[in-house]
Amino acid sequence: MLGRRGSTTRSGCRPRGGQGLPSGTPLPLALLVNLLGGPSANSLLNVLVREKNGLSYNIEASYTPYSDSGIVAIYFSCDHDNTDHCIELIEGELGRLQTTPLSARRLSMAKKQFIAQLAISMESNEGYMLGAGKSFLAHREVDTMEEVYRKIQALTAEDLTAVASSVFSSPSRLIYK
Repeated sequence: MLGRRGSTTRSGCRPRGGQGLPSGTPLPLALLVNLLGGPSANSLLNVLVREKNGLSYNIEASYTPYSDSGIVAIYFSCDHDNTDHCIELIEGELGRLQTTPLSARRLSMAKKQFIAQLAISMESNEGYMLGAGKSFLAHREVDTMEEVYRKIQALTAEDLTAVASSVFSSPSRLIYK
């Protein structure tokens, strides 16, 4: 979904028109989206769109998994005159993630950062219980945090490239004017 309102632009994509995700996709996709536009200043889109090109006031990405599908949303705010350029940069980055595996260093840093963010979010009992409840509802199982960390560490650059190819190859978009 891409939308425009005032001086804010919202951008996002839905995997393959809302069809189900390939089996095993949620965790690598969560890591990929965190790397792409997670809450840190070193996210790929923040560095590209905001820091290098100065086009956006804010840019972030999120992933919401469902039992049989999910949604990836990319949000950015910018002047209307910069909207098309921002979209081109975002689509370029999505294309690179589909074709170019992450370097070993970049992947290692992304995993460490993601694990640290998960650990901080689990410090709250409420946050942990909400996450466990969502996992149980969607997947009928709840992994311990140690199991989640182990699964994250086992992800490869090729896993992320394959998920990016599957999810970002033909995103659905909706533009509000």
